[in-house]
Amino acid sequence: MSTTNTLGDYSLLDALTKRRSRRFGLGMKMPAGPLAYQSRHAPFPLSEEEEACLTFAAGGITGFALLDLPFAEGQGGAIVARSLGRTIASGDAIQTVSLVVINDDGTYLIKRPQDFPAQEIARLVEQANKKDFTALYQRLRVKIKDGRAAPPVAPMFNVNVNRWSLYAPGTSYFLPINELTFMYINGLLEIFNEHSCAFVVDERAGFRAAGVNPVDSYIHTGTHARKPSLPYTPGFDGAGEVDGLCACAAPAIVLPNLARISWSCPSSSS
Repeated sequence: MSTTNTLGDYSLLDALTKRRSRRFGLGMKMPAGPLAYQSRHAPFPLSEEEEACLTFAAGGITGFALLDLPFAEGQGGAIVARSLGRTIASGDAIQTVSLVVINDDGTYLIKRPQDFPAQEIARLVEQANKKDFTALYQRLRVKIKDGRAAPPVAPMFNVNVNRWSLYAPGTSYFLPINELTFMYINGLLEIFNEHSCAFVVDERAGFRAAGVNPVDSYIHTGTHARKPSLPYTPGFDGAGEVDGLCACAAPAIVLPNLARISWSCPSSSS
């Protein structure tokens, strides 16, 4: 019986109630302490199918999210950044988590939904629905190194509790990598608005609200005619309130209610 069929017959409640962390595998050695032990067996690595099932559980593409949110103006639905779902949770459907799988044969990067062209997504979802996890695993992974990538086990690169077992022969190592910048910026854009009444202010300018380019607001709410491609750096305007002039300065325009700009004249003695 295949691994996939065996997993299909295993109760979710049994998986939740009987789950235990088992840290000592065949072929491993615990060198010291009251539980010191060396296995009499050779290392027994996961099969490709077993590794594929674990990889799917750690970040598989499951289909399109329901997106059952109010998308009317001011109702917050625009905070959703993408429309695909995975086996792991992701705020605003941003899906920023990548996965690296490391075993004796190689080191692999598991691609995220946004790493595929839109026309390939339906095929990936179909393979998941058919529980063809091995073929899906082969499509998702990109080999980035022959053999193991082995970051240092020294302190500050790792913690002591992992040193005895990390990179043991025959083991598979699953390393999630999360890039949070998109999520933070998306959350800030949702909070800084007239509905939440939260704004960036300049404490040096009487706590006036800082200037926000209207175009950036339109892009975030989806009402602008052009949607820029990512990565995208918002902000095109420079604005401020003149704090003072020196004798060499030309006449300036004072823009109220924006961040204050202060400077000193390079020709002044102070």
